[in-house]
Amino acid sequence: MKTTLASLLALVLGGGALAATSPLAPLARLEGHCWQGEFAEGGSWDRHCFVWAYDGQFLRDTHVVTGKRGPYGGETLYRFDEDRCAAVTEQSRDGRWVEAWRVVYSKQAP
Repeated sequence: MKTTLASLLALVLGGGALAATSPLAPLARLEGHCWQGEFAEGGSWDRHCFVWAYDGQFLRDTHVVTGKRGPYGGETLYRFDEDRCAAVTEQSRDGRWVEAWRVVYSKQAP
């Protein structure tokens, strides 16, 4: 995609403030906004929209792919559990939902 993962990570790590004590506070600037990138070969777009879920305990990323690669979509829920941030994504194809991937990010010492 033309919008690189590095750009998204820079945005995510850039901050925002849900609450000073919330471990998800660095993701707060994504909430309430949608972001769209075009795939490198052109003709397909991936749009992500972010909202808080369950009283701010999770950040929900809903995405839809349109164009030559679509249509399909999915949802990612980001959560924080002690010293780990986990992301679980489910993709929908033909009306079926399956777990597509799961990533756990561990807090690193400086």
